[in-house]
Amino acid sequence: MEAIKRHPRRVKVAVIFTILIILFFIICLFLEKVFGINCFKVYSLEEEQQIFLFNVSLGNYLTILTFAGMIIGGIWALIQYDKNSKVSQQAKASEIAKSFADTLTLKCMLICNVYEYSPLGDLLDLKNKDCFAFNSFTPNEIRTIYEADNFLDKYKTLKSSLDLDTIYYNILESRISVKPIREIVIEHKTYTNKQARNLFILDNEKLPFKFDYLVQSVLNELEYLCMSLASQAAGSSYVYQSLHQVFLRTIRVLAVEIALSNNSSYSDKYFTNIIEVYNQWKALYSRSLKSERKVKKKVEKILNPKIKTV
Repeated sequence: MEAIKRHPRRVKVAVIFTILIILFFIICLFLEKVFGINCFKVYSLEEEQQIFLFNVSLGNYLTILTFAGMIIGGIWALIQYDKNSKVSQQAKASEIAKSFADTLTLKCMLICNVYEYSPLGDLLDLKNKDCFAFNSFTPNEIRTIYEADNFLDKYKTLKSSLDLDTIYYNILESRISVKPIREIVIEHKTYTNKQARNLFILDNEKLPFKFDYLVQSVLNELEYLCMSLASQAAGSSYVYQSLHQVFLRTIRVLAVEIALSNNSSYSDKYFTNIIEVYNQWKALYSRSLKSERKVKKKVEKILNPKIKTV
């Protein structure tokens, strides 16, 4: 049944084809019985014997069964293909989840923290922005969402005035310090080149030294993983439950960066697979929220029933 739901168009074609074949034979039998018109040219030999059942030759029954068998075989092949495809998607999804957990989760967390603890976080004001408003990730869309034609210029000016690398290093230090992250960032501790490099040891050794490189590497890695998710080579639904919160949050934080990459008059667009998966998961998230609200309403009705007044 799941295969039929996943491929409704193919199943419809198979069903319509079967119905047409059955109708064809019914019409042929009707023409033969009522008007004496034979739809098939039959070559008979004197020694040939035919068996009839309800005035229909056994040969016709076998022909109908052959066509029906072809249709059943096609549907069965579709089901088997769907099973094999499902297994393959689960395996690929497992690889993506592992890759995300091993490297990208930490990188995404660092990026979100740097934006949160810098003035860029206040400028983006994501807590008060509708996450469903991000769709095409173009400069015009960003200007519309923030209701400011000069928003991208403000963003670039502010970003260029900030020392995001230092905030990045502050957050890395907080991972090996007993001090809370906010306290370290408020102190705005600066680092010599040697002190900064000492932060990139053990768990941090695979991280880029510069924050801008971290952002670009994360976007490129996400684009690569999203290629499989967008093409359905990996089952997007299998990965969604475990990764959607980190992914959606990171893309919202980097929405302006993606839009700036697409600030071109050319037809080429960057990070198209990220955008496609974001919109897919955004739709799934929206449906989950609606379902959750319905459940909450039902629970409230049960726990707080209305008292009928006389």
